[in-house]
Amino acid sequence: MKTKKENNCREEKKILRLAMKEKRSRLTQEEVSALSEMLCQKIYTLPAYQNTDCILAYFPIRNEVSLLPLIKDAVLKGKRVYLPKVAGERMLFLRCQSQQDVAKGYMGIYEPVTTEAWSPEYTDKTIALLPGLAFDASGNRLGYGGGFYDRFLTENQVLNIGVCYDFQILLEPVPTEPFDITLQYIVSEKRIINTEAERNII
Repeated sequence: MKTKKENNCREEKKILRLAMKEKRSRLTQEEVSALSEMLCQKIYTLPAYQNTDCILAYFPIRNEVSLLPLIKDAVLKGKRVYLPKVAGERMLFLRCQSQQDVAKGYMGIYEPVTTEAWSPEYTDKTIALLPGLAFDASGNRLGYGGGFYDRFLTENQVLNIGVCYDFQILLEPVPTEPFDITLQYIVSEKRIINTEAERNII
């Protein structure tokens, strides 16, 4: 049975999800493309991106930040790129080398149709780029409520980076529960936040 505090947190998350989805839905496709390109340019400057040869990314839906320019850049540079596929309550990451490697899957989200899976043996050389609805400077993230990323990151200690539009980074703390994973970096089109150092890198 949920406590009053837990129920209040769930309700706060529900309200915030609806508000952020509505705000994001107002973006035009031109704005999504321009802001996404600016964000990808920020990620390119990270030593973690430059030095990695293995990236866990995602295929954008419903006006999410698009990492398609980054995926193309990474593949051209010989990096291995993996996208998520839902399998029951777990999420697998399968290799993707082009848009021909994906098809609609869970909840209408494009997922890889390939068979080469990311392996935990790549952990030390992997960065994970995570979408979300809201973030704060301490690295807290509000996802869509399925808990897929939290479960994956609990089991696989890869360097994790939240990606979002700058308006999704809130001044007030994002409501969290004990199982929510704290992110190490957050990147928007305007800034890179090193959450562990609690400072902005412009």
